[in-house]
Amino acid sequence: MSATKKCIYCISSEASTRDHVPPATLWGGKKDKDMITVPCCEKCRQSQQGDDEYLRTLFSLSIGSDRLESGKRALGKTIREFQYRKNRGKISRSYFKPTLKPYHSMSGEYKGVFPQAEIDAERINRIAWRIHRGLIYHHYQQILSDSDVDFEIQIIGGKTILDKGLEEAQKDLAITNFPGNLTNQIGDGSVVQYQVNRAEDNILGTLSRILFYESVAITCITIPINTK
Repeated sequence: MSATKKCIYCISSEASTRDHVPPATLWGGKKDKDMITVPCCEKCRQSQQGDDEYLRTLFSLSIGSDRLESGKRALGKTIREFQYRKNRGKISRSYFKPTLKPYHSMSGEYKGVFPQAEIDAERINRIAWRIHRGLIYHHYQQILSDSDVDFEIQIIGGKTILDKGLEEAQKDLAITNFPGNLTNQIGDGSVVQYQVNRAEDNILGTLSRILFYESVAITCITIPINTK
């Protein structure tokens, strides 16, 4: 499929700008030179800004993200934006309200308190669907619509998500028929690493796995509706 002139999200409007995939705000103000962009309309881009802030807030507050300079930058941007909005009586576009809760290591050792919050599952699904569609378009020039596929995601914490390899991830999610392996990173990989894999028998069946700050991962899969 050739490059489109349409917005890959709403599909109905002409593409008048480009959208970063994943959102550029995850870089905390210091972008990498080889970041991925996809065609979209201004309305879709503007409507997604709150979701972008939510994703950065959620993942920059995730345990382990501050081990990396990229995670520290994102966390600093999160804190500065919260303070800016608080000082001006504004609500954060992320609508993210963390609370301090005790944190223990896997061995049970008390590590102090850490910001935690309930994940907005509906919002995360919306963000993951957008990133997944963007990666699919970037690699295959294919536009996915809601009417073509069912979409499922899983959020996994910890650095081991990519270390486990595709075979282990397939066992975890009971996914089959995704041969091959495409592993990429944006810039030095400290913000985003990802894999994209396609089913051989149906191009609508695609798996993406995205690792953020070497700490949190989202695994996404699209399943053709007519095969379920």
